Amino acid sequence: MTRTTYDAVVVGASPNGLAAAVELADGGRPVAVLDANEQVGGGVSDLRQPLARPAPRPAPHSTPARGLYLCSSSTPPGADVHGLCGYLAARAALRHLG
Repeated sequence: MTRTTYDAVVVGASPNGLAAAVELADGGRPVAVLDANEQVGGGVSDLRQPLARPAPRPAPHSTPARGLYLCSSSTPPGADVHGLCGYLAARAALRHLG
């Protein structure tokens, strides 16, 4: 069995997750995409998301856990701009990875 290593793992094949994966791959990083479903394009959209937005801060896609970034529609610019949350989170991760 061949073992593959990744610089990034994107959990969730929603538009934001796929945008993050594409941006990370374009940045030269090996990336894996994992999703609970067999089809891509998922994502959760219910009333919990607007209520569970992270607190405003200068780096809204980063988390206290080193190397863990959020790219859900709960992060800026919000739920109506599919893919941009993932792109912005990937850009933050690429800056961190150097």
